[in-house]
Amino acid sequence: MILDNDLECFAKFVQERLNSGLPLESLEEGLAEFRAWQSELVRFRTGLDQSLRQAAAGEAKILDSEAMKARILERLSATVDHT
Repeated sequence: MILDNDLECFAKFVQERLNSGLPLESLEEGLAEFRAWQSELVRFRTGLDQSLRQAAAGEAKILDSEAMKARILERLSATVDHT
């Protein structure tokens, strides 16, 4: 079942996809991609809401980009070493 708001969002989703040159194989495929996009949007909004609550509660900290780079390089190195 698609609600009116869902129908409007789906039409916009399809139109934006077509405008970007990405054709749809079928209506069913388009609906499946739209539902996947909706699920990803809900997951993103949930994570964002949680992050905003944590920041408001003073639980957030400044991102240490150098430490993040070091962790990424460490993980990449471990992956390369195992192959």
